[in-house]
Amino acid sequence: MEELNIRDIRAIIRNMKIPIDGKRDYLMELDSAMGDGDLGITMSKAFTAAQEEAERSAEILPGKLLIKMGMAMAKAAPSTMGTLMATGFMRGGKAVGD
Repeated sequence: MEELNIRDIRAIIRNMKIPIDGKRDYLMELDSAMGDGDLGITMSKAFTAAQEEAERSAEILPGKLLIKMGMAMAKAAPSTMGTLMATGFMRGGKAVGD
């Protein structure tokens, strides 16, 4: 892929969300062994928020859309993993730029 466009970003987030939703219970089970068991819920909330932002946003610059998606993730899933994922999207957006 030589160029990342808005359509690509929307497709990527949809494809990332599918296995996260499919493994939600498994992620919670794994997290229960050493944590509070909410990882599946957190990841599902974060990626749902990112997908919703990607689908409804009128943003035309890929980097700015990724930043907005990260901000939506941070708001929807204000936990350690949610913050880590959100930060990755926001930094990725900054790296992609315009």
